[in-house]
Amino acid sequence: MKIFVSYTTRDSFINRKSLSIINTQLSQSYSPFIDIIHNTLVKSQKQKRVKLEIAQCDLFILIQTKSIYKSAWVKREINQAKRLNKKIKILYIKDTYSLKATLNKKYLIKN
Repeated sequence: MKIFVSYTTRDSFINRKSLSIINTQLSQSYSPFIDIIHNTLVKSQKQKRVKLEIAQCDLFILIQTKSIYKSAWVKREINQAKRLNKKIKILYIKDTYSLKATLNKKYLIKN
C-alpha cells in the first residue's frame, strides 16, 4: 500500500527527525512518501513529484497540527487528494507529548 504523508513543519515538533520516525514505522508495512525525506528532485521539479505521489497513493495521511491549515502547500495537497477521491486518514497531533504518544504506538494506521 502506497501512503502519502502530508504535514507542515511550522510546528517545531514536526521536523525531519519526527518524520523519519514516522517513515520508519510506516515502512515496516507500507510504502510511504514523505516529501522532506523522499523527494530528491531539483527544486523546480519537487511539486510535480508531490502531485504524482498523491495521484498514485492508496492512502493520504494528514498529520494535523495547529498550523496545518496555514500552509498553502498542504491545502493544495488536501484538495488534490479530495479531487482524486483518495482515502484520507487524519493523525491529530497537538504537541510534542501527543506526537510521542502517537509514535510509541506499534502501528500508526490500521486498515
